[in-house]
Amino acid sequence: MGRANSQNTTGKRVGTHPDVWKRERPTRHQATAPTLNVDVHGVLFAVVAVVFVVYPLMQWALGR
Repeated sequence: MGRANSQNTTGKRVGTHPDVWKRERPTRHQATAPTLNVDVHGVLFAVVAVVFVVYPLMQWALGR
């Protein structure tokens, strides 16, 4: 048949794997989760200070 060297006696291709011609699916590189470098205790302390110290002092200073 002209291409006898590319086939073995069973009729399968020699030296090929079924997945050889399959293209690999491109994968998206997952970025790491964003992290906030914020001191949570410092933020909570600031909120508490504003609510319980600064706001009452402002109310007192404004005469309410």
